[in-house]
Amino acid sequence: MAMAHCEIFVLNFNGLHFLAECLNSLRSLDSSSHTYCVNVIDNGSTDGSVSFVRENFPEVNVIALGRNYGFAKGNNLGVKHRKKQLRKAARAADILVFLNNDTAVEKSWLSSAMEVFEKQPDVGIVGSKAVFYDQFALITILTAQGYDPQQTPDISLRRKGLFLSSRLAGSNVYADLLRTRLPGAFSFPAEPEGVWLAQESKLYAAAKDPGKPAAIEFTLVNLDPELNQRPVEVFVNGARQSRTEYLAEYGNPQAVCVELESSDFRKYIQNAGSYLTHDWLAGDRGFLEEDNGQFDSGERVASVCGVSLFIRESLWRKLGGFDEHYFAYYEDTDLSLRARLAGSQCVYCPESIVRHVHCGSSGGRSDYFTSSITFSHFIFASKMMNRRDWKNRRKLYRVRAAKELELFEQDHLLDHKPFLRAYCRYIKRFPSFLRNRVFNLWNKPEKLLFGADLKEPGSLRGTADSLNL
Repeated sequence: MAMAHCEIFVLNFNGLHFLAECLNSLRSLDSSSHTYCVNVIDNGSTDGSVSFVRENFPEVNVIALGRNYGFAKGNNLGVKHRKKQLRKAARAADILVFLNNDTAVEKSWLSSAMEVFEKQPDVGIVGSKAVFYDQFALITILTAQGYDPQQTPDISLRRKGLFLSSRLAGSNVYADLLRTRLPGAFSFPAEPEGVWLAQESKLYAAAKDPGKPAAIEFTLVNLDPELNQRPVEVFVNGARQSRTEYLAEYGNPQAVCVELESSDFRKYIQNAGSYLTHDWLAGDRGFLEEDNGQFDSGERVASVCGVSLFIRESLWRKLGGFDEHYFAYYEDTDLSLRARLAGSQCVYCPESIVRHVHCGSSGGRSDYFTSSITFSHFIFASKMMNRRDWKNRRKLYRVRAAKELELFEQDHLLDHKPFLRAYCRYIKRFPSFLRNRVFNLWNKPEKLLFGADLKEPGSLRGTADSLNL
């Protein structure tokens, strides 16, 4: 019996700084029971990515598209191009694999996923266990009061919270906010030098070498007299590390240095399969949970994350690939649900492990990230929601867009106005949304969300921080 053949596609746009580690990890895969070829699809990079791959990884097939088509169309075009090459060579792929460029895979990453396909013929899509590339020490900052835009949309109230300078420092830690995670912090375009903290904020300090001690330094600024003489407590992994007794007054920043032992750094999960909420929001199961083996069992999941997605070529052909109305985000969830509508299963494989920087290409919780994911969810909701819910969703988006339009008329900035951007794009591309409503009428996808098959353990597991919106 012929061995199965896999085609691995790494989409790249100006990701030169990620490619070496990603492609080196793909060189050492366990491939005793299958063959594979690595393809880099380049979306018009200007950082020398194409020449770097051709010079340093001659075994990799480079598909240079010449412009940035986004995730969905870029991958679709790359697959079409590769299939033409395979037909000329009288070869065919059994499994297609899509892998982010800001990753490094473990040796059994591919073979473990292939084993799932071999043993379970009803499985059409397999997803990996994605852990954060760095190991983190969890630092909790607890204050008397803070800023939460969900509860206080008036941005002038941000000064009720503490301001944390983005100029991080220290030893053996990354000092940038891309590698350092800060859920519970809020930024504004007019104040790029830092973020405003909620009453309880979590700072995940990323170690350069997790086997060695470290220290992280940051500055807290108090701009509210009500916070004067109020304590700030700092905890590391749940244990009190230090306490500043009082906050400085106006213009007198408080420097904080947190000492960290090597044992403080832990592995954290980024995605162990994806879940869906009743509002058709997708999220990462296990997001920013310490990896203690709680997701070490394979199981069916609502959808699979595109950071590392395996799909049968026959199913890919049947579905027509990714929906190209998405530029970035939600195209993986869309593909997963269309696969399930076609009778296939999506399965999470914990033995297929990938380390992921997370948002390495999009710049973390940037304005680009927020606006892109907001519009992508608008597309997704238009395909999946029933008539009543879609009507309510459009009304909600219209109200939020109107509020952001009022702010735009004041500051003339589109930054941090994701609903306004999304609604404008919705109006511009209205015909495609009508097509999505036809899809909904024909397929009735709500049965996937409310059906009995989504009641297995873990299918709806997640936290608010992990929601992809």
